[in-house]
Amino acid sequence: MSNTGAVVAAIRMKAETEIVSHLRSAGATSPERSVPLSPGRMTGRSVLRALIRQNAIRKGRDGDGYWLDETRYGEVRDGRRRTVLIVVAVLAVLAVVLLLLQRP
Repeated sequence: MSNTGAVVAAIRMKAETEIVSHLRSAGATSPERSVPLSPGRMTGRSVLRALIRQNAIRKGRDGDGYWLDETRYGEVRDGRRRTVLIVVAVLAVLAVVLLLLQRP
């Protein structure tokens, strides 16, 4: 990953943490307890849309507020961890294969 990619990933992670923290601190963990949420920056809005697509954040019953589905958010995070572990494992195998191919 380039430095730019790492910076973008860090900014997105920070935006996600802020959104999730806001919902948790407001107690918005069910449709009845949904709260208004309007991230100001483009990255925050993008992260919110992604979490809505993944059903980790859902619209409340009134249609204006949002709430955090803790179970689904945990599944999303676990899926990310699995993906990272798979990528690392594949890269490690490729590195070993390349090292073995370079032997005389």
